[in-house]
Amino acid sequence: MLSESILKVMQRIEIEYGRKLLSTYLKEKNISISNRQSKLLNFFVKSEKNFIFISDYQKKYKVSYKTARNDLNELAELGFLQKDRQGRKNIYKFIVIGRILKEINC
Repeated sequence: MLSESILKVMQRIEIEYGRKLLSTYLKEKNISISNRQSKLLNFFVKSEKNFIFISDYQKKYKVSYKTARNDLNELAELGFLQKDRQGRKNIYKFIVIGRILKEINC
């Protein structure tokens, strides 16, 4: 019981630290992204899931396929996501927190 409580507190700290780290990184690098893109990155920080398809993004944020693709491609170009193929679909994997930590430690 106590160990479960400690784990939950640790997970909450990791989420908050990840959000603040991401926010600080965006400000320091003077990177401007849309509200949708920001929400997606924060979702990845707090979630176990670390990938998304264009169609999932489209449904989640109620945007057209073209807008979803453009948003995700922009995040990939900025280095927040890695674009790969899974069959005929593009898959975007969240990679930013590890990259940010490497930059901070250098």
